[in-house]
Amino acid sequence: KINPDSAKALTNLGIITLMQNDLKKAEEYLKRAIKVNPYHPEPYNPLGKILETQDRYPEAIRLYLMGYQYVPQNSLLAMRLVEVSDKMGKLDEAQKWFEKGASEDPKNTTVHMALGRIYKKQGNWAKGVEAFERVRGAISRVYLKAGSPRGHVHALRDKRRHRHARSWRQGGWS
Repeated sequence: KINPDSAKALTNLGIITLMQNDLKKAEEYLKRAIKVNPYHPEPYNPLGKILETQDRYPEAIRLYLMGYQYVPQNSLLAMRLVEVSDKMGKLDEAQKWFEKGASEDPKNTTVHMALGRIYKKQGNWAKGVEAFERVRGAISRVYLKAGSPRGHVHALRDKRRHRHARSWRQGGWS
């Protein structure tokens, strides 16, 4: 049985009907999924792609913006927003959205990745590289230990050694 009030179930139904090329029914399921739970990240991308294939770009942009508002870490939505804005000749607007997002949450790597793509499409390579460097810097701060250029490798190795030692103490290898 499928729970009709489950955003996940409705999203899955939408994706299945989309694979069967029933765009109208898929659109209904996906819109219902968003209505049930707008914080569920999965229905935005397939619904946006349906709108894009039907050349309903303004609706797709509104949908991507709404989804991005609810789920700001969703990099798929951000990239689709950049691409649709480019098709409509509205990269400047997309740039403003993402710059605003970058000022509100400077640690959001999705925002900087999208800005890098926008700057690259506009031919502003220096700003694009700067945005991509912010992404790389944020990622390296998460994975590297201070003072070690290969800290993430050492951290994983240490974690593995600890796990093996613990299992050996508990009676052998597991």
